[in-house]
Amino acid sequence: MAVAPITSEAFNQGEPGLPVDQIKYRISGHETFALRYAWLPKCVKAVAENSYLFADEDKAMVVLGVGKNMVRAIRFWGEMTGAIESRGRGKDYAVSEFGRTIFDPSSGLDPFLEDDQTLWLLHWRLTTRQKPLFAWDFLLNHWHEPELVPSVLISAGKRELEKEGISLAESSLRSHFSVFFHSYYSAKSLKGSSEESLDSPLVELGLVE
Repeated sequence: MAVAPITSEAFNQGEPGLPVDQIKYRISGHETFALRYAWLPKCVKAVAENSYLFADEDKAMVVLGVGKNMVRAIRFWGEMTGAIESRGRGKDYAVSEFGRTIFDPSSGLDPFLEDDQTLWLLHWRLTTRQKPLFAWDFLLNHWHEPELVPSVLISAGKRELEKEGISLAESSLRSHFSVFFHSYYSAKSLKGSSEESLDSPLVELGLVE
């Protein structure tokens, strides 16, 4: 899959705001951050120690050592990969069997994401959810063009969402697609701030070149 020149300017950041119960896809929640190497093992360790970690974002900021938006992003990616699971309506979470098996700091098979098989497993879990991330489902299952041109992609994405009765601001859709690209395409090839320069572990899969 070839990629036309893509920059952070081409995909302006914004946060989707549709109610979750009104959409077929997950669009918001990542706070415009792609998954990062340390987040899942850090999330699993912290939730194992305190199942109500995310009930108090200020305390979670201290425990995880990140800002409030990143706390929300860590929770999001923990849930989306199935490393942690919600135990009810509140913000009570438990480490899943998958999370313990892979990320437990003392007995996990690959707590530091050093094995490509783990990365493929994470990719598979993200792409096979009952309510998938829109960008993942659209680009991996429905996009058949040889290049990814931002303006064409945004228009096609909006049409696909409209089929489901979903109206989404262009800035929000750009933001969502941006998270996909930062998940699989090295930040070293993109223009952006130092905050965007940290590659996602999924870049190692080489799915987008």
